[in-house]
Amino acid sequence: VKQLARICFVLDPRTKRFDQQRRDVDRRLKEEQDKLKRTQLELSTTKESLKQAENATEKAQLELSTTKESLKQAQSTNKTLTEEAAELIKRLALSEEDNKILKLSKDRVEQDLENARAASEKLKDTHSRQDTELSSLHQQLHTLTAATVPNLQAENRRLTEQTS
Repeated sequence: VKQLARICFVLDPRTKRFDQQRRDVDRRLKEEQDKLKRTQLELSTTKESLKQAENATEKAQLELSTTKESLKQAQSTNKTLTEEAAELIKRLALSEEDNKILKLSKDRVEQDLENARAASEKLKDTHSRQDTELSSLHQQLHTLTAATVPNLQAENRRLTEQTS
């Protein structure tokens, strides 16, 4: 029994150490298993993120392709619009020249109109004077007629009596 107690006494610290080592190993094993689970979760998340990134890349490439096509169309449209703008600028320059000519013509027409108004006023004045003169002449004619007709009638009767 003493010997057994001694063996137990000697083995007890070793058993305690062994138990401690086993607990340490178990704890490290659990830590490693937790690490492994986290790593697997991270790997799963990373795989999912990678799939999403691949999908996003495909979408981006599709959008890039679409954008390139849109850019080509925009460049074509821009070229067409630039050509149209150049044509409009030419027309505008011609229109401006036409406007200058039209303004000169308008100025001439306005001057002619002013001259015509002045001539019209002169004609009105002349017409008014002629109306006044005609009225005066008409009055004189009427006066002369009134004075001459009885004399002529008398002269006509006298001549008629003489001839008869």
